[in-house]
Amino acid sequence: MSRTAAVVSFACALALVCIAGCTAPDPQPTPESPAAPTPPTPATDTPPPQGKRGPGQEGEPVLAYRVVGTEPFWGIRVDGDTLHFTTMEDQVGKHLTGQHTLQADGIRYEGTDAGTAFELDIRRGECSDGMSDTQYAFTAAFRYGNTDYKGCAEAAK
Repeated sequence: MSRTAAVVSFACALALVCIAGCTAPDPQPTPESPAAPTPPTPATDTPPPQGKRGPGQEGEPVLAYRVVGTEPFWGIRVDGDTLHFTTMEDQVGKHLTGQHTLQADGIRYEGTDAGTAFELDIRRGECSDGMSDTQYAFTAAFRYGNTDYKGCAEAAK
C-alpha cells in the first residue's frame, strides 16, 4: 500500500471513529450511576391569564389597576381589594383595604383607614394625565377623607 493510500485509509478510519463517538447512544443508568436529572416541567396548576378585561366588558372585571394623578402627584396600585396609595408627601404610602362593587361602566372601592373613609371610582372612558401623551382607558376619582383626587387608570400589567 502506498503512503498516500495509507494516509487516506487512516483519515477515513479516524473520521468513522469521530462520527461513531458523536452519535453513540447515551448510556443507560445502572444501579450504581443515577439517572441524569430531568428538566423541570412548567407548572400546569396555575390558570392561564385571562387577558386585560375592564369593567363593562363581558366576563370578570380586572381587579388590578395602576391609577395616576397630577396636580398634586398621587398614585394607587390596586390589587384585588387592597389599594396602595402614595403621594409626593408620602412616597412610602398607605395600604388600604376596601370592598369593590361593580358598576355598569366601572368599579368602585370603599373602605376606611383608621376612621378615615375612602372611595375610589374607576370608570371606562378616555383619559389623559395632562403631563404626557399617554392615553388611558379609564378615568379615576379618589376621595380620602375630605380630599378629592382626579386622575386616570389602566389595567395593571
